[in-house]
Amino acid sequence: MDIKGNISNMNNVICVGMCSYDEIIVLDNYPKEDRKYIAKNMVSQCGGMATNVAINLSRIGLKVSLISNVGNNEIGSNILKQLRKEGVDIKGMKIFDLDTQRTFILVNRRNASRTAIAGPAIEANEFDNLQKNLIKNANLIYLDGSTNPEIVKDLLKNVNTNRCETFYNLEFYSPIGIDIFQQCTYGIMSKQVINEIIKDSSCKDILKKMWYENSKLKGITFGTKGSLFYDGNSFFKGLVFITDAIDSTGAGDAFQSGIILGIIKNLDLQFTIDIASVMAGLTCTKIGAHNYPFKLDKIITAAKSLRSSLIKKVNEKH
Repeated sequence: MDIKGNISNMNNVICVGMCSYDEIIVLDNYPKEDRKYIAKNMVSQCGGMATNVAINLSRIGLKVSLISNVGNNEIGSNILKQLRKEGVDIKGMKIFDLDTQRTFILVNRRNASRTAIAGPAIEANEFDNLQKNLIKNANLIYLDGSTNPEIVKDLLKNVNTNRCETFYNLEFYSPIGIDIFQQCTYGIMSKQVINEIIKDSSCKDILKKMWYENSKLKGITFGTKGSLFYDGNSFFKGLVFITDAIDSTGAGDAFQSGIILGIIKNLDLQFTIDIASVMAGLTCTKIGAHNYPFKLDKIITAAKSLRSSLIKKVNEKH
């Protein structure tokens, strides 16, 4: 499967959601109460789901804008500088006279797992006219699930579904979140959400129930156990791209970036999922959500090898 065409001419993607300043602390093991520890490594950088997706997409050549909020302080200024450097359009960013959101992430070096503790977010009550204009001209809107769901529902009422598609990341369970997930063209929910709603249903049954009239693809991610997608007719399983993982921060954001790439380029669905798995796996080889230097040709090569290695294993068994 080859990607053809000039990727710099890709349609316009708007990422809406969280922007924070990540403080990543790598330890030999998770800390116990009332003790002191020496970190193995510490990394500080901008983060947040929508921000990570925007940076990933920009690095592989997509035209992408970020709609989010930062505080009117040095941290907020540094985040905006990094986004400009990454080629992300920041016209949709709002600056508030508040502290920029900060997230503290503890990484277990032994198994690359991480625990994130996010500080208070800066929330806007509505989108301003400039942000609405950006959204109006978008071809795909990515919503990371952190924005006030009432604002998101209002946004969806005004989206021209004939020219703009929507992608929703349902990270945490809520009835209104489920409703938004159903309404969006594309959606991914986490295993945490599934644990809240599965009851007597299977994951396949849940994806079928989440199907809406304008749906094109809905999926569930299971972390190290892969993923499952439904396109209205068939189910597709996502493989895990095995790497020497040291930090899983941003792996889910990288996975979603791969799915968006496949959507924009109208790629084969199974190959799109493979690309997403590769991007998630490669992200885990570096500390932080976007320290892996993504190159499109390397991603494509790795995704091809991921599928061919599976085919080889199946043939060997028979």
